Amino acid sequence: MLSKILRVAVCFSCLGFAVVPMGCGGNDSGVADAPAEPEPELTPEEEAGEEAYTGSSDYQ
Repeated sequence: MLSKILRVAVCFSCLGFAVVPMGCGGNDSGVADAPAEPEPELTPEEEAGEEAYTGSSDYQ
C-alpha cells in the first residue's frame, strides 16, 4: 500500500518537473510584449482640455 502511494507521488512530482518549465506564455525572450503601434499624440485642443481638467477642482 505504501509503495503504491510513493509510486503515485513520484509520478506526480516527475510530471510537475516536466510541466513547470513550459510556462504559460511562450515568450522566451523575457521581455514583455509591446503594443504594435505607439499611442497617438494628442491634438492641441485635447491637450488644452486635459490641462484644464487636471487644473480644476473636479480633478482633485
